[in-house]
Amino acid sequence: MVHGSRLEYPPGHVLYETSGWISDLRFSPTAGQIAFLDHPLMGDDRGWVSVIDLEGHRRVLTREFSSEQGLAWSPSGDEIWFTAAAVEWATPGRPIGAVNLQGKFRLVASAPVYLQLQDIAPDGRVLLSTLTVSTSVGTGETKSGRLHELSGIVHRWISGLSADGGMLLVNVFDTNKNNSYQLYLQSADDSPPVLLGEGSGAGLSPDGKWAVAVDVPHPDTLFIIPTSVGDARTLHAPPGRQFAGAAFFPDGKRLLISTKATGQMTESAVEDLDSGAVRTFGKPGRHLPASGFRLFPGPSPDGRFSIETDGTNHYWLQPIDGGEAKEITGVNPAERIIGWRGDSNNLLLSDPTGADTEIYNLNLATGTRTLWVRFSPVEKAGIRSKDILFTPDGSRFAYVARRINSNLFVADGLR
Repeated sequence: MVHGSRLEYPPGHVLYETSGWISDLRFSPTAGQIAFLDHPLMGDDRGWVSVIDLEGHRRVLTREFSSEQGLAWSPSGDEIWFTAAAVEWATPGRPIGAVNLQGKFRLVASAPVYLQLQDIAPDGRVLLSTLTVSTSVGTGETKSGRLHELSGIVHRWISGLSADGGMLLVNVFDTNKNNSYQLYLQSADDSPPVLLGEGSGAGLSPDGKWAVAVDVPHPDTLFIIPTSVGDARTLHAPPGRQFAGAAFFPDGKRLLISTKATGQMTESAVEDLDSGAVRTFGKPGRHLPASGFRLFPGPSPDGRFSIETDGTNHYWLQPIDGGEAKEITGVNPAERIIGWRGDSNNLLLSDPTGADTEIYNLNLATGTRTLWVRFSPVEKAGIRSKDILFTPDGSRFAYVARRINSNLFVADGLR
């Protein structure tokens, strides 16, 4: 499949394509132009405000913001209002900004909270929401079902789990402090986290000695970062392409990678850590499933297979060294494959929505589904998404629950 987003108007007539994603499309009052938020990276809401006419002439009106969500035209159509965050602004949260069609920017209003612009009425009243976003990260044991929530820094997301379940790779991103991601190593015993560096984490090596992360401002670059001693290294995507996901092979000497380029098929490949050589595999139209830059799942425990999908809830067991792929049955529409368990014949499945979590084991040889573990975070209110990582033997896991609470209100008098 082509990885990214496409703006069409009317349907079938392509105005714009991007390897990232677009949001908050709004026609101007005269219906001659479309404003939207342009996000260069999947899973990341950084980006800029763009406007495009119906012939496909696009202009970028702003610099890049570290976070942007919410957009509307002013009633007169001479400005585009939006809510965004920037590192250099001396204001917390995500204030309201405005830009005219010549690219002149001004700050409309700010508040010590995350604002999201919903709409502007013809009389100038502004519909806004405030967002409170929080995450909880914890660990658990499959056999006992016991959960332990971690404290320390405000975790944002899990990027990896060591083979013994004792260490977590986590990312933190503060839109008001840094345009990149801070990468930490967090012990499951809740001792203070250790800053490893920057980048969006994609996982830990099987021996736990290395972390792999993507340089978010430059997604054609991967970092191989030591978790204790050693020298960091960089790897690069093939020319003209960007990384969409990565995972260590069981031998720790290669990476399973997914790369993309605007308007082109997403490619599955193997990259050698020492030489940087890249070898593609798989069938066109299929890709490796990913969450952020973390592949789910990575290579099979024997290193022979990967899981590929066409993006429509169809999955295949793909031989990495060549051969015909076998379609996988037994994955429900709302579920995703989150990992291998024990060997290359068993996959773990989960529905990422809702507060309660049920993990099923799917045996590839028999097609049998069995409930593996069920758990629920202590605090369920406001959970919008969650993620879970298991150790290779399935005995321990780490989880994150993301909560969003919002209030809707109308603001009058903003100019």
